Amino acid sequence: MKRPFWVKISQILGVFLVVFLFEGCTTGPSNQDLAREYYNIGNAFSQLKRYKEASDYYRRALELNPTMNQADFNLARTLIETEQYSLAYERLELLRSQDPENLLILRSLAYASYFLNDKKKALEWYRQVLERTPLDKETLFNTGYVAQELGLGKEALGYFLEFRKQGGTHKELLKLLVQLQKEFGVPEDEKKILEEFLVQDTQNVEAHVRLGEILESEELFKPSIQAFERARAILEAKNTPDSDLTWRIAALTLVRLQDVDAALPLFEKAFSQGFTKSEKVASLLALEGLPQKERLTVFFAEKGPKGGSIVP
Repeated sequence: MKRPFWVKISQILGVFLVVFLFEGCTTGPSNQDLAREYYNIGNAFSQLKRYKEASDYYRRALELNPTMNQADFNLARTLIETEQYSLAYERLELLRSQDPENLLILRSLAYASYFLNDKKKALEWYRQVLERTPLDKETLFNTGYVAQELGLGKEALGYFLEFRKQGGTHKELLKLLVQLQKEFGVPEDEKKILEEFLVQDTQNVEAHVRLGEILESEELFKPSIQAFERARAILEAKNTPDSDLTWRIAALTLVRLQDVDAALPLFEKAFSQGFTKSEKVASLLALEGLPQKERLTVFFAEKGPKGGSIVP
């Protein structure tokens, strides 16, 4: 299963040498000292990512001091690192019963739940974290990530926007925002996100087309055509032309810019790319105020799709 972003163990759970605020009574000086020694050796192995050895030493520490909760917690983390998520979850639940407000435990439960393929439970744990620390950037991102995987796009967008507002950055953030803004966002906000995203990913055809659509809806026709043209150029460079997109650019150039000379080569290119929708040609010729209509009619009769009426 793919990991959520920003959820490396060292990030989501804090540094490995964490010391819990709660720790039970010790069993005696000698056992306490030896347990602490085993705990420290476990931490050293953890830092080397030798999690099996780390787990062994945490277990030894707990055998000598069963109430050494920091060893118990770090053991749960090594279980997560070795993909023993069910065992980790069980230990974390016991620790939570002793300290239900501990954010490290709650985040860890969310993380383990995610990899147990219980994303609904993971989302519940992350929401609990945000109830206690609503501006925590890592949790905002992770909550949004899990929410969008569950199809809760509007909720996910809210978390991602707050993450961004708090100064959070992630290589996938703009891509996620582009996807969610299209369906749930405000067009003006979506346009800003798209423009920023396209600085990062200049070859994203879908983003160029979407930006063109927004600009067209705002009646910014020249910038709209430019956005569509960038998408067309990328597709043609890959030898995967889109005749519908070429037609769209040609129609905008003709109808909105009233530039027949610029539009005709684009129409001809669309036909050479396989555009065959004669009804689109007929609808275009039926428009009021079309410049040089006779010239256009002759052009489409000669160059346009065959087998269908193009005369309105």
